[in-house]
Amino acid sequence: MDILKKVLARVTPQHKDASPFIKELEKRMQNIKVKLLVGGSYAKQTYLKDDFDVDVFVRFHYQTYKDQDISQILYSFIEDFEPVIVQGSRTYYQIEKDGFLYELVPVLHITEAEKAENTMDMSPLHVHWVRQHMIDNPTLADNIRLAKAFCKAQKVYGAESYIQGISGHVLDILIVHYGTFLQLLDAVKDWEENVIIDTEQYYTSKDDLRNAINKAKLVSPLVVIDPILPSRNAAAALSQEQYERFKEAARAFLDKPSETFFEKQPIDVREGTIIDVVSLDKREDIAGSKVVKALHYILFKMKKYGFDVTHYDWEWDKKNARFLICAENISAKYKRQGPFVQQVEHVQQFKDLYSDTFEKDRRVWARTKREYTSPTRFIEQVVFPDPYFSSLVEEAHIHGNNS
Repeated sequence: MDILKKVLARVTPQHKDASPFIKELEKRMQNIKVKLLVGGSYAKQTYLKDDFDVDVFVRFHYQTYKDQDISQILYSFIEDFEPVIVQGSRTYYQIEKDGFLYELVPVLHITEAEKAENTMDMSPLHVHWVRQHMIDNPTLADNIRLAKAFCKAQKVYGAESYIQGISGHVLDILIVHYGTFLQLLDAVKDWEENVIIDTEQYYTSKDDLRNAINKAKLVSPLVVIDPILPSRNAAAALSQEQYERFKEAARAFLDKPSETFFEKQPIDVREGTIIDVVSLDKREDIAGSKVVKALHYILFKMKKYGFDVTHYDWEWDKKNARFLICAENISAKYKRQGPFVQQVEHVQQFKDLYSDTFEKDRRVWARTKREYTSPTRFIEQVVFPDPYFSSLVEEAHIHGNNS
């Protein structure tokens, strides 16, 4: 497909050399039992243009360091770089240098997943698994690039709690499983509920799988058996909303292929109510989580008040976020639900508040006027002052077509 060739030409970067910094780290740590391994998309050569993240796994000798705080040990060697501290399942660090963003990840040096003290310890094994498959399928890297560019543009990429999408690791597995990007999309468009991907064929039945994996990790709509640790669902973070969004995007692309599916589209300020917010926290994971909570709280309050939200979207640059909410103005009058008729005291209080009442389905109801019929005014005057909403964002500003 010519479109995919054009996309690849656009997203494939010229190789940049990260080795000088790696050599500097090796020299600093030469007197302790560690080995450095470049991993992630840089090692697999699946990273995208203008994406200069380099994962460096600092592999500590297992027997020597398995009971020690290897995050703190690593920090002692890189403290003068003033790294950004990131809290994951184990603390790791980010350093910007020479045009790269290096993520230095302390792991125990293992060759078997069962020895992992932390899920991070398995990451180098994942890299090895993908690279082994690249030997048999030389086009694998290009197809992973296409899948990554597509998912990023469709806003379904990333397993972070505020995204709940598809991680790079899961995309690697899916491309290995289906063979090509187009074959992946062809499968995705027909995915139903509880899809199971078991590339290494660890399980012979669904019952075997359910008995082996924690039930809490099976609630996601997609189960991807980790090829390194078969008791793990690599796609456990995927939400139903993002699952459906991925399916819709796959159908739309296959129905009418276009390069625009690989380009993140900015929110159109003409479509509806636009809300610009500034996040409270500097840490990306916490800030992102609060931003998403703020969006869903707005949606919750609007639904409760009677607004029909037909579409919403969001984007952010790790500090400033923009929400799009499409909802029509609502009628000035509505029916407000009151207490059950047998709750005599509450019924009387309800009737004292509302003059136009009636009974239906064993309840008392009232016909009353809405104070707000515009979604924009409702959000600005009701949601913004709400203490819970205020606790989630530093600032919020609204503009839109509805007044």
